[in-house]
Amino acid sequence: MAREFRLLSSMTSVSSDPKLAKMTLGQLINEYLDNKDEYRKIIPKKYEPLLEYCNTYRVFSVHPKKEKKSSVTKAYAAPSTTAANE
Repeated sequence: MAREFRLLSSMTSVSSDPKLAKMTLGQLINEYLDNKDEYRKIIPKKYEPLLEYCNTYRVFSVHPKKEKKSSVTKAYAAPSTTAANE
């Protein structure tokens, strides 16, 4: 996700902590919110409410950056009602 990559890139420009690269978007947002003073230079204070909202309501995907999302290859077909009535 582009949002995740941009946030990660911004945060790693301030902190070289290797654990950042393994964090999900939600974990990166938590890291920012828990350490606002450290990251204040890269994310303006006016965006804190947006990050808190995204964190509270889990707006974004929770898949780790390198984990591939499974795709649905077949549509689910509900059992036929006519077959059940026969």
